[in-house]
Amino acid sequence: MSMTRKYTRRKTLLQRFEEKYKIASNGCWVWSASSTGTNRAVMMVTMEPGLFQKKYGSHVAWFLTHGEWPEKGLVAMHSCDNGMCVNPEHLTLGTQKQNMKERTERSESWNRHSKFTAEQVRQIRASDLTQIELATKYQVSQTAICNLLNGKTYRWV
Repeated sequence: MSMTRKYTRRKTLLQRFEEKYKIASNGCWVWSASSTGTNRAVMMVTMEPGLFQKKYGSHVAWFLTHGEWPEKGLVAMHSCDNGMCVNPEHLTLGTQKQNMKERTERSESWNRHSKFTAEQVRQIRASDLTQIELATKYQVSQTAICNLLNGKTYRWV
């Protein structure tokens, strides 16, 4: 038996990328491969021979469209609010703070786990009520109010 190995050409980054999404009726290119626990598309990318990095699919889409990776400190913001979308037309670059602010402004219902709207956050922060009184009023825990007031949550509002 011959031990020779047939050489197979490796796929380019673009070829690998294009195999991993499906186009939805709303124009999103929905990632169908690996994802994070927070529903963000990811893929392994060879940065240089022997060096692999896990990259968000939206950053790969940005790179393939614009020829450069997002600068450090910038994220790909989704105008469609779909973290699994890799359509370059749905992406712009900005800071994470800008990303959260824009997403909140577009739709306060984007996060079904969110306890407060942006307007409620402003009212709570301006209130003279105690944390316990606010927790009772909004039917949440005192810890949720404390975290909001101390800037641990809702920093973008």
